[in-house]
Amino acid sequence: MRKGKDQLIKSARMARTGTNYWALKKACSKIDELKNNPSALKLWTENEIERYTKYASPKWATVVKKTYEIVLKNT
Repeated sequence: MRKGKDQLIKSARMARTGTNYWALKKACSKIDELKNNPSALKLWTENEIERYTKYASPKWATVVKKTYEIVLKNT
């Protein structure tokens, strides 16, 4: 197992950070674009959740689905 001081691990962490930033920025831009159209925002959100849960680990997929259920229940 590689240690945290390993240069390869450091490079992998930085790459992942960049990818996470890019994904969040893209999602926030889309939300901003759709914020005045609740039905389009809901549809986009549900499509993104569907797409994510196809590839996510079962535990993370369940967390995302349950979180969305809570949001819908409380809005």
